[in-house]
Amino acid sequence: MAAPAKDKLSVLVVEDEKAIRDLLKFVLSNRYELEFHSVDSAQALKEFMATPKFKDIHIAFVDNSLEGEGSHNGTGHASIPEMLKANPRLGVIAMSGSSERRTQAEEEFKVPFLPKPFYPQEAVGLVEKHRREMAKKHHEAMA
Repeated sequence: MAAPAKDKLSVLVVEDEKAIRDLLKFVLSNRYELEFHSVDSAQALKEFMATPKFKDIHIAFVDNSLEGEGSHNGTGHASIPEMLKANPRLGVIAMSGSSERRTQAEEEFKVPFLPKPFYPQEAVGLVEKHRREMAKKHHEAMA
């Protein structure tokens, strides 16, 4: 018996820790037919956003504590509004090991927050929530 077809998902992970990038890739590839992209710095994110592929990304996991040139106060959170402006359909999930970043992500940017360390099902749950919200918006637009 053939395995059921997996839904397609295009993901960008903005994270300097390779273990986190690898974990997200592993977890999401078990659930979805995955097109996976990752960058490990604010500069690499800026370069990726300039490519046509950025417009096709469904979900971006963004390390709120990412250091790098061009980051606001030395952190990656400044990239979130730029990413949403460049790709309005993008689902951004902010991540950090710092609980202080949760309030910033949820209140300032209105995006969900994934605390590190996390359980794999937490990441999948946030992806599924975004997919349901997008499907609902699409359905409402078609009605």
